Amino acid sequence: MTQDTAVDLVLRLETTLDHPVGKVWPYILHWNLWVDDKDFISHRVAGKADTEGEVKAVSHFDDTGRMDSHFFIQVLKIVPNNLLIYKILSPEHAYDAETGNATEVPQTGYEVFSIFEKGGNTLVVLDVLAELRLAGTTADQGRTIAEKYKVETEKNWYQKYFPKLRQLLSHQ
Repeated sequence: MTQDTAVDLVLRLETTLDHPVGKVWPYILHWNLWVDDKDFISHRVAGKADTEGEVKAVSHFDDTGRMDSHFFIQVLKIVPNNLLIYKILSPEHAYDAETGNATEVPQTGYEVFSIFEKGGNTLVVLDVLAELRLAGTTADQGRTIAEKYKVETEKNWYQKYFPKLRQLLSHQ
């Protein structure tokens, strides 16, 4: 039976970098420098850049380069050299590849970057705590969507984004 299903996207990603926190922090604050722009692009739409209250539009692209969704995030908290919290603002807009039709997907949640000094190195932790409300989806389909999100997201961060961050830091 299909219904509106809440899909919880809960994920923790972490890496240790051979650089001090002060060298890593600017890249956490400006993740667009190392997160592949073939996947995500962000633009400031409101508020002052790099301050609490700033709102960004984030566009996601599929493997063909077509924008398949976009959503907004708001900088909720900044603790320099330690913490960056984004609030995910509802709704996400998803675009059908065949028709171009847009669907609004209610969502809420947080993306939390934490960084810690660890013996002269920096531990970077990203926690994603989000919920999507999908119409016409069974609980089993919801679990499949959440698992696919987890697998794809982990792959991107560990195989693309964190390695690019390491590369940028090593060239400073």
